[in-house]
Amino acid sequence: MIRRIRIIVFTAFLALALTVLPAMGKQSVNIGINYPLTGPYSVEGLDQIRAARMAVDEINHTAASGHRVRSAHQNSASNVLQTQINVNELINSNCTMIFGGSSSAVAIASAEICQKRNVIFFGTLTYSTATTLEGAQKTSFRECNNSWMSAQVMADWLNTHYAGKRYHYITADYTWGWTTEDSIRQVTDTMNQVDHQGALTPLGAVDFSVPLQQAKKNTPDVLVLSLFGKDLAYALQQAAAMDFKDTLIVAPNLTLGMAERSGPQPWKMSLGQCHGPGISRTSTIMPGEKSSWRNSSSASIATPVPQGQRIYHRV
Repeated sequence: MIRRIRIIVFTAFLALALTVLPAMGKQSVNIGINYPLTGPYSVEGLDQIRAARMAVDEINHTAASGHRVRSAHQNSASNVLQTQINVNELINSNCTMIFGGSSSAVAIASAEICQKRNVIFFGTLTYSTATTLEGAQKTSFRECNNSWMSAQVMADWLNTHYAGKRYHYITADYTWGWTTEDSIRQVTDTMNQVDHQGALTPLGAVDFSVPLQQAKKNTPDVLVLSLFGKDLAYALQQAAAMDFKDTLIVAPNLTLGMAERSGPQPWKMSLGQCHGPGISRTSTIMPGEKSSWRNSSSASIATPVPQGQRIYHRV
C-alpha cells in the first residue's frame, strides 16, 4: 500500500491519455517515463518508476479500452540537458504521453518540449511554483502541490511560535529551491536578507559544513533547509552533528525516503510538510518520545520519525 496513492494517480492519467487518443484499434499505447535513477533524487525517481510500472500492469490487466499500454524508461539523473535528449527520444519512439519530475527544472524542461510537440506531459514530483505559473504549458499537468502551498501549510504554526524571530536559509540553487525560499520568506515576513540571511548550494551537494557553519554563527531561531532528496538527508545529518539544539529546523518537503536516509536524530524540533504515498497522518514528536511513519493501512514502517519532529501533511 505504500505507493498506492501515486499508483492511483498514474492510473487515472494513463486512463485519461487512452480516452483522448484517436481510434487505434488494438494498437499499443506508448508512454514515456523520464525519472532519475542516479543523482541526488534517485530514491524518489525509483519510487515513481515502480508506481508507473504497477499502474501500467493494472491497466493492461483490465484492458477495458482495447489498448495495451507499454512504457519506455529513461534516466534523467535530474539533469535538464539529459532530460531534453530523453524526452525528444521518447517522443520520437512514438510515446504519446510523458511522465516526469524530480527535479522541477527537469519537469519544466519536459513540459516545454511536450508543448512544442503537442504531447501530454504529467509532472508527478515537481514542487516549484514555476511549473504551472511561469513555466505553465497547455499540454501539462501536475500531481503535487507547489512551493506556495507548502509555505501556507506551515505558516500558521511558524507565525504563532516564531513570529519576529531570526531565520536563516540554506537553499538548493534551482527553481524549486528559489520558489520555496521565497514563499517561506513571504509568509513569515522574513524578506529582509540582511536580518535573515541565506546561502545557495548546488544540486547534488554532499558537504554542507560551510553553509551550516555560517548559519550557526548567525545563531538563528529558525533554520530553513530548502533542500530535497539526498541533499536534505545529508544536510540534516550534518546539522545534527553540529548541535543546532536551540534552533528549529524546517524541511519544507519530506518523503519517507528522506526520513529513512537521514535517520533518527535528537534535536529540539523539526518542522516539515510530508508528501508521498504512505504519509497519512499529522503528529508531533517531542524529545525523548518514539514514533514511526505509518502507511495508509496504519501498518508501522520501521524507520522512526526523528525525535522532536513536528510533521504536517498535505490535504
